[in-house]
Amino acid sequence: MNYYRRYLGDYMRATMALSIVEHGAYNLLLDGYYASEAPLPADMDGLYRLCRAMTEGERVAVKKVADQFFPVNGDGRRHNSRADREIAVAQATIPQHAEALDAGV
Repeated sequence: MNYYRRYLGDYMRATMALSIVEHGAYNLLLDGYYASEAPLPADMDGLYRLCRAMTEGERVAVKKVADQFFPVNGDGRRHNSRADREIAVAQATIPQHAEALDAGV
C-alpha cells in the first residue's frame, strides 16, 4: 500500500507513554507492515534492519514496541490487528478502484 489512513486520536491514545525513539520505531514498523501488506517477521534482527536500529537504545525501543503493538501470532509472524483490518478493507476495494480507472472516472 502506498497510502493508509491514520487515526490521530487512536494513535495518540495508544502511544502516549512512548518515548520519541519508540514513536519512531512504531512508525517505521507500521510503515513496513503497510508497505508489504503482510505481518512482520518475528525475528528481531529483521525488525532492527527495518527500523535502521543501530544503537542498543534504538534496539531496545524496537523490541519494546514490537512486543507491545506487534505480538507474534500463531502463524509465527508479528501482527497488528488494526493494520490487518485496514489492509483487508483496502484490498477489498482494489477491484472497485480498478473498474473506476478503466471507466475513466
